[in-house]
This record gives sequence, structure tokens and C-alpha cells, in this order.
Amino acid sequence: MNSPVSPSRYVVVAAIDASSIADDVLDRASGLTRAQGGELHVAHVLDPSEVAKAAQETPSREQAVRQAAHDRIDRQIKRAREQGTTVQGHLLTGEAMPQLLQLTAGLQADLLVVGTHDPSRVKRLLLGSTAESLVRKSPCPTLVVRPKRIGVDPEVIEILPPCPDCVAMQQATHGKYLWCDRHAQHHPQAHTYYEYPDGFGGGATFFKGDHPGSAQVLDDRQPE
Repeated sequence: MNSPVSPSRYVVVAAIDASSIADDVLDRASGLTRAQGGELHVAHVLDPSEVAKAAQETPSREQAVRQAAHDRIDRQIKRAREQGTTVQGHLLTGEAMPQLLQLTAGLQADLLVVGTHDPSRVKRLLLGSTAESLVRKSPCPTLVVRPKRIGVDPEVIEILPPCPDCVAMQQATHGKYLWCDRHAQHHPQAHTYYEYPDGFGGGATFFKGDHPGSAQVLDDRQPE
């Protein structure tokens, strides 16, 4: 029987590689770790076939491959510590998916953070073969970090870029209002937003519409 994790211990594992998304993975994992007062474990898996190939060239080439992996981990550890995060590093060797799953299980992690740099695979919820396997098999919740892009795959339902005026409205009002004057009146999608204002007791309220000219406040509590 697995021993329960102490309520005071919150463990995040961030799986990084050599891709450009690694910094985003680290930053997201680091922020979530600090928010919970937890510990971050940065993991990188070294492919043994890459090491073997380098060894066939020259011993110095093999050493360079190993050193690059160490440097990659050290860089992300330094980045996390500069952000004020408690962090440890793990350099693993083997097949990425089982190595990361074993580490996650061994640490009794609460969250695994991985990255993908191929957003076109979202149509199948495939995030690269390793990330896909981790999402399906991880013993804990898995967060996938990818670049923010819109309309990247013609086979996916079309997603239009955000309206600049709507974005300006959201930023100016800190999210109090979401749509510009034009989209508040004729938005293509129906929206219902739930909110729990102070003083309303146990009953939830919902706001239909999100612009001063169109909002209605309704109380869904049942009459006694």
C-alpha cells in the first residue's frame, strides 16, 4: 500500500527537453509550485542511443553530450531558484516516458508539467508521443504547456484571432467586462458566467451577458 502524501508537501515535476518550450514549462511549473508552497523537481531524460552514437564518434563527443544534458538541468534549476522556488534536478537515462512516470510515482508527485511544441496535434489530443503517453498514464494530473497560437490546423474547427477591442476592454477593466461594444451586442456565442458575490449566502448567482448594457443578474436559489 502506498503511504499517503503529507498534506504539507506539494510536489511538482517539470519534464524538460532541449526544445524552445522548456523555459515555458519551467516557468509554469515554478509558479504553480510557489503558489502551493511546494517543491519542484526538474527532470530531463538523456536518450542512451544519443550517447551511444556520440561514443562511436569520439570519447570527447560522448562527454559533450552528457555535459550538455547536465548544463540543461543546471540552467533550469538556476532559473527556478532565481524565481524563489525550492527545486531539485534529476538527470535520467533511458526511454523518456517510463523514466518520467517512475520518477513521478516515486516522488508521489501532485502535478506533472510537460511541454509540446507541435500545437497542430491538438485535433487528436496528441501532444507528441511522449507527452501523449504521460497524459494517459501519469499517476497524477498532467499539465501540458504549448505555445499560444490560434488557427494552426485547417482540420480543426476554425478559431478566429481575438478581437483587439475586446482584448483592450478586458485589459482596461481587469476582466470585469469581456467584450467590446460591438461584440457585447452581437457575440456569435452565447455565454453564461457564474459568480459568487459576497453576502449572497449559499446560493449561486449567474450573470447572463457581460456588458453593462446587457447584463442580467439572476438568483438560482430555490424558494423556501
